[in-house]
Amino acid sequence: MPSLPGKLERLKHQLSGLGEVFIVPPAEDGYVFLRYADSQELYAFDCTFEEVLNHAVQSGGEEFWPQMEPFEAQVALFAVHVMETIETAPDKARILSFGGSGLEAAKGKLPAAAIRENE
Repeated sequence: MPSLPGKLERLKHQLSGLGEVFIVPPAEDGYVFLRYADSQELYAFDCTFEEVLNHAVQSGGEEFWPQMEPFEAQVALFAVHVMETIETAPDKARILSFGGSGLEAAKGKLPAAAIRENE
């Protein structure tokens, strides 16, 4: 698997069609945020970057994109799950979490420091 900068760049690349991705602070234990392009709403994962990647690679994807490296295909399928979760989320549900039925969106407060830094 690539280094932290490589993992972040690949995640950003695969999610770039959805919006801007950033980590606060920019480390494996930082939190992942997505400013969704269609609505400009800010979404946050409720776990660290490392945990987000662990979930992303478990999503599979190699069977859909056999020409890609496994990590690329896994993150590509994860991007589809993120898009579907955001598109079907209830109003004001901007916290993305991994539950028993996969990725879910819930209502909650985004960390104030991240909101101030990225407005």
